[in-house]
Amino acid sequence: MNESRMMKINMTILAKIHSIAFVLLCVVLPCSPSVAEVPVWQPWVDASAFGYNAVDATTALQAAINSGARTVYVPNMGTPWIVTPIFLASNQEIIFESGVLIQAKAGSFIGQQDCLFKAEGKSNITLTGYGARFRMRKEDYLSLPGEWRMGIWLRSCTNVNIRGMRIENTGGDGVYIGEIPESSTPCQNITIKDVTCEDCARNAISVVSVVNLLIDNCILRTTSGLAPMCGIDFEPNYNTDKIVNCIVRYSIIEGNVDHGIALPLQQLTDPSGQTSGSITNCTIISNGSLYNAYGIYLSHYLPNWTIRDNLIVNNYGYGMYQNMAGLQTTVTYTAFYGNIGGITYHVTRGTGCLTTVAPLFASADISSSDYMYLAKVNVPAILLSGASNGGYLGARPMASDAQACANIWQFGKGMPADFNHDCVVNFLDVVMIANDWLVSNNPTP
Repeated sequence: MNESRMMKINMTILAKIHSIAFVLLCVVLPCSPSVAEVPVWQPWVDASAFGYNAVDATTALQAAINSGARTVYVPNMGTPWIVTPIFLASNQEIIFESGVLIQAKAGSFIGQQDCLFKAEGKSNITLTGYGARFRMRKEDYLSLPGEWRMGIWLRSCTNVNIRGMRIENTGGDGVYIGEIPESSTPCQNITIKDVTCEDCARNAISVVSVVNLLIDNCILRTTSGLAPMCGIDFEPNYNTDKIVNCIVRYSIIEGNVDHGIALPLQQLTDPSGQTSGSITNCTIISNGSLYNAYGIYLSHYLPNWTIRDNLIVNNYGYGMYQNMAGLQTTVTYTAFYGNIGGITYHVTRGTGCLTTVAPLFASADISSSDYMYLAKVNVPAILLSGASNGGYLGARPMASDAQACANIWQFGKGMPADFNHDCVVNFLDVVMIANDWLVSNNPTP
């Protein structure tokens, strides 16, 4: 069956479902504008149908989230979705069409913990936004105690996926992951994939309490404004917080004014035994300009962390620094080069580490498709084969190996919400996703 015919069938099925649901609802309730405010079962909703307003779209977006729909589709209206703080719901995916800008409303994020998107004690949430942007107004918050104005705030949440969007200009972190105070309930099973956090005030990502975290293929850069100002900051508040099985891979951590990745774990009774994770195939570059800070900072010896296959280059302090003397954390299969403060401190450089090989990048321009790929010519061969598995070091292969979108899918990759594999996430994907779920689950309204 060709795609055009399948689209028509999907639309017909969904139209019938919505008609039946509406008729059934009207048997019980008067059919009036207030019907849209009553949560009823439905596979998906278009957020703009709840009364999009270009001046303030908060009511429409929040109503769509509160509708109980499994999927909320946020279309590109040609103008920003200007919003006040938005609160997420459990058991829901929100798909932001490519080109959508979610913009914090000027003068509206006054509360100390006002965030663009917030979830506490929620589960089964997915935010998908390939080509979309979440933008706050960092400059408005710097004169206030604004470090808690996050792009996405998660506390004591389970099974959350954040995919594809650019989060920028936040008053606090791009993404904050922690737990509700005194709950002893860390976040669990959190994935941040294909996300860019840029020009955030505090950290690109703050990790306070979590079990099972994956940060995959992200760009975390140019954090500045309010301390700590790191790319990723693993920093528990209390001894009961958890930093367990935290995986950072294939990510670029660039130009943050403090550390690229920081693990200040002094609030834990036993940082060496209580934490675990890995930092692999990352490019950690040009961090630490304000304090001569480090590519990777460790407060303690971390035997349960794997650190390998990275490029750690041109940072203002040491490439990797452990504060506590004595037993030393080991790094393997990693290239250090051009780190102004030194190569490593209180760190054991193990098998496969390089200290004299200069990496060459195809482009340092984030708008380029070759951003932080290894150069097509004159790149040292060892950087292409020096990883623990014989592959390339750092976050990106040689630029000539980058695949056009049309070819990515044959390798099992691509944008998760791009259901029809056309390299764009839009309304057609929402229809197909909803219909696929209906066929698989056969729900009863």
